[in-house]
Amino acid sequence: MMANKINTGSLSIENKEIKSGESCIRNTADVKKINKCIGLLNETSMSISEIAKTLNLVGNETRLKLLYLIFKVKDICVCDLSDALGISVSAISQQLKKLKDGNLIIDEKRGKTIYYSINEDRLESLLGIFLQISRNKLDELL
Repeated sequence: MMANKINTGSLSIENKEIKSGESCIRNTADVKKINKCIGLLNETSMSISEIAKTLNLVGNETRLKLLYLIFKVKDICVCDLSDALGISVSAISQQLKKLKDGNLIIDEKRGKTIYYSINEDRLESLLGIFLQISRNKLDELL
């Protein structure tokens, strides 16, 4: 039984009667809600994609620690980060490369030393994460 057609630009979904054995228990789709959801996703697809990439990068504990330290200390070199985290320079460098490739950090070479800082263009997407870390630290002190 065809009821409504949902137009999503390049995608068209038709509301069909649910076949027995499917996991959804509704009889008909809520076309209005589905269209709203599709519209919302179309409006925000770039920001959702960027946030997903950022979350993927900061989902690693070492990279999150690196980002937090770079944010708090600013202009810090790989050797200082290695000493602070107790992880080899090569392991830190690998993680920094991923963060740099994801445009979360930038580097600046001064003489023979490379210093890392947060990419200001991506700072807004990281502030909520850093705020949560700071809140947790404050809660631990209280």
